[in-house]
Amino acid sequence: MKAIKIAGIIMMILLIGLPFAFADDANTDKEDQNAVVITPADENEVQIMKTPYGAEVRLLQLERKITLNVLRGEEVIRVIEKNHSDANTKKAKEYLGELEALLPEIKQLLGEDINANEAASKFVSYKAEANSLIRSFRTETRQYLDSNDRREIQDAIKNLDKNELKALNEEIKNTIRNHNAERAQKAFQIMGTENEEIVEQIRDGNVTMKEIKDSFKEAYQGMTPEQKQEVGAKIKQETAKKIIASKEIIQQIRTEAREQIQTIREQVRNQIRETRGGNTE
Repeated sequence: MKAIKIAGIIMMILLIGLPFAFADDANTDKEDQNAVVITPADENEVQIMKTPYGAEVRLLQLERKITLNVLRGEEVIRVIEKNHSDANTKKAKEYLGELEALLPEIKQLLGEDINANEAASKFVSYKAEANSLIRSFRTETRQYLDSNDRREIQDAIKNLDKNELKALNEEIKNTIRNHNAERAQKAFQIMGTENEEIVEQIRDGNVTMKEIKDSFKEAYQGMTPEQKQEVGAKIKQETAKKIIASKEIIQQIRTEAREQIQTIREQVRNQIRETRGGNTE
């Protein structure tokens, strides 16, 4: 019974200090069926965006998703134009151009100092617009592709120069580690202690989840009954704060999503027009 109680406390500490932190790389590739509906996946993804590292992780993951889809899209267009000379790819190229134009917007957001709610709101809006463009591109190009085309595209994608994606993957991995280390430090602070060794091991990627749990278990077992009671009270306070903060973020996203998506579309189209030197053909 005592072991179960300790395990429960340790898990609570981990959840308070490390929300969603140890999922190495959250899947942001699921597409929303409606661009302004806030899905459970959206709510989960924005949880870690209350911290600067968490926000950076999610935005970098979105940048990677868009970059990968642009590379894939370019191969799709190339194969269609090579194998189907009568195909009209103008609309597909427009969708792909708008998708690619989201990248500098996201890079700019990564460099801005904005609050957590605003970052989360913009992330969901950018992701929704990206998903909408990806769906439109696939719908537009599907009519031209046969099984041979699809095999050729898959082979071409395997041989792509993915240095840009490799660099993004490395940046995401390092940012996740920094986020995890920061949250572990926060969890130890809740317990009124510190463990710089385990925090640095998390930052370097040289520690397992079991070792992390064991370090919290050891710290908790070394407390007096009064200290344990105090930790329990802090956990309840932190839980209440997180619930309130999460509701505020989701409410702001719901309020701003539709308007933000429209703004994003206008920014993207303006950027494309500028790139073309004012040619709006």
